[in-house]
Amino acid sequence: MTSKAKLTEVIRRRIAGGNPAANDRVKDAEIQRAIAAAANKILKTEALSNFTQNDDSLLDGILIATYENLQVEPSNGNYCRVKLPATPLTLPDKMGVYSVYPSGEPWKEFLPVPVGVYNILMGEKMLSSINKVVYTYENRYITVYKDIKGDDKNTVDVKLAIADIDQMEDHDPLPLSPDMEADVITYVLNLYLPES
Repeated sequence: MTSKAKLTEVIRRRIAGGNPAANDRVKDAEIQRAIAAAANKILKTEALSNFTQNDDSLLDGILIATYENLQVEPSNGNYCRVKLPATPLTLPDKMGVYSVYPSGEPWKEFLPVPVGVYNILMGEKMLSSINKVVYTYENRYITVYKDIKGDDKNTVDVKLAIADIDQMEDHDPLPLSPDMEADVITYVLNLYLPES
């Protein structure tokens, strides 16, 4: 995973055409603000509001990032898995994975179920009356308990709770997949380099 410091170094080198100098016209703080803005735009972040527990507001600065078109791994016929592109915040009831649904169909949102509870619910036939697709989250994987690939759904959209990138330290890992890192670099470079 990358950090603001790593991205800043890459961008400074590209702006300077090789080796940046201490008196460059673009300073690190300015580049880091642009990195945060680009990441927030690419992640389509939105503020998580009204999220309280026992009348105490949870962390300020929690954002919901949308990761679109995540590939569904091959299925065994009963379930399929999706690897998360970033690690969500650890929140009560695993609310770091905020929402999962077939790509472009948020009205078909899957129902989260705690790990280990799915088999109990199936044994008691409690899920059949709900008529919803359920999922669990564990170790950077979402397991969807339906063969959605068999329904010609090869991707899902996932909303994750992440820390506000503006409030992250320079060396904190950013919640960006490798292709998103490249998009952030391109976005910031386009701000500072004239078109050729």
